[in-house]
Amino acid sequence: MITKSDGNIINKNYRWFILTIGVIAQAIFSLAYAGIPITGILMRGDYHLTIYHLGLVLGCMGLGVAISELIWGLLTDKYGDRKVLLFGLSSMGLVFALMAILLVPNESYMPSYFQLGIAFTLAGALGGSINSSSGRAVMTWFSDNERGFAMSIRQTAIPMGGAFGAVILPWLAKNYNFSYVFGSVALSCFLCVFIVWFWLYEKNNIVINEIQKETKSPLLVKDVWRITFASALLAMPQMAILTFAAIFLHDYKNLSLSTISLILLLIQIGGAILRVCAGKYTDKFKNRRNVIKSIALFSGVCTIAIGLLTDNYNIIIIIFIIASGLLSNAWHGVAYTEIAVVAGSERAGTALGMIGTSVFISGFITPLVLPIFITNYSWGISWCIIGIATLISIPLIPASIGKNPKQA
Repeated sequence: MITKSDGNIINKNYRWFILTIGVIAQAIFSLAYAGIPITGILMRGDYHLTIYHLGLVLGCMGLGVAISELIWGLLTDKYGDRKVLLFGLSSMGLVFALMAILLVPNESYMPSYFQLGIAFTLAGALGGSINSSSGRAVMTWFSDNERGFAMSIRQTAIPMGGAFGAVILPWLAKNYNFSYVFGSVALSCFLCVFIVWFWLYEKNNIVINEIQKETKSPLLVKDVWRITFASALLAMPQMAILTFAAIFLHDYKNLSLSTISLILLLIQIGGAILRVCAGKYTDKFKNRRNVIKSIALFSGVCTIAIGLLTDNYNIIIIIFIIASGLLSNAWHGVAYTEIAVVAGSERAGTALGMIGTSVFISGFITPLVLPIFITNYSWGISWCIIGIATLISIPLIPASIGKNPKQA
């Protein structure tokens, strides 16, 4: 049995319920972040966007998260998971509700890419609180021999939300309009607020705050920064595939929208499965850093292969896109667990904010820069650059140690 801060008793298995809430919250954020880019082909047409403007718009939600997540991490450590998570879900839902009303094109009104960009940036800045708060909740309730598995399950919410978005959001955009796309995200946020309000509790914050006073800030730990910078590079192939694989396969390889949606759905579902497997494996063998390096190597090689074989048969390109997409999804849970363990669960909000900031900076820069290389050079060179950047992450990842620090 576990005692809440107000003295009530909670069954020890409640941690699995906390994990479920974390997964739901993260999946809803991913529904927007990973699902909306799948509508990129339709958004480009409905909003009359150039490829540059599309890249900017699709990157703006990542920009919003990047500029806010570290702050949210610090606030989560200070005020607790529940308050921050409730605020994040409510405010992000409100932004998407307003977008559904005000930023949908019709016969007399065409929203500009600037308006869309501002709205997505605001949604990302507010929704970024979900990442640190849900992650800290999971880290607080689980011991180290379960954290890799638990955090990987929580991280599967990103491809799970993206998979659901890949199926439902393009269908809503094609058969209805973007009001339904944005409205469905808003409704999901508000439903999750209800769940968090009634069923998410926190551990005794007095005890946690006392431990924090004795723990070094993650901002001063070198290994935390190394994992943070490596994660930014590791995220690049995932962001490239998320934002531009659909455009590449449609415009350059002449595949249908239904085929593209199926490919991206397979990547999201397979990526979710790989995250759980990687988390379970590293919990058993305590080799998180080696696993991250291996994933980086194979992810980089597969992404470079896409670039070198761009003009080859479609089936070969599809195989390497799926492989790159799966691998670029697989490392998240392991890396997020490792950085939180290095920092200590009582400082996990800050550490998760740091890694989240780096990942979402990558999420903004990648779709912003990629069109420049696509237009001025070629798709092949663009994919190769992404792959090389992924390989550069390997020496940044700290060397493995016999036992992870701060295990609890």
